[in-house]
Amino acid sequence: MRNFSQSSAAQTFALALALAALAAAQARADCPAGQREFRGAISAVNAQKLFVDSRFDDNIGFERAPDTKVRGRGSWDALRAGDLVVICWRFQDRPRKAVTITVQK
Repeated sequence: MRNFSQSSAAQTFALALALAALAAAQARADCPAGQREFRGAISAVNAQKLFVDSRFDDNIGFERAPDTKVRGRGSWDALRAGDLVVICWRFQDRPRKAVTITVQK
């Protein structure tokens, strides 16, 4: 017969680990205040625009801005379809402009 306090302690520890992992995953994007985050895989990219598919089947386009930063690749021109990315953008921008693109490994 299992000791209830040992089982409860193990479940509490597992829950704490899961919450810590979730918090760490949210902290990786580093979108500043006032910006939104969009995660997904690049479905198409050209010199001025890219489209990203999310896991919820959203396909959203982002334009290249003069100050767009790309992390994880050398530049915008190095981005490829299939790259997993996190896009930081300003909600008020119409059309949407990518402020920061982080390519995930």
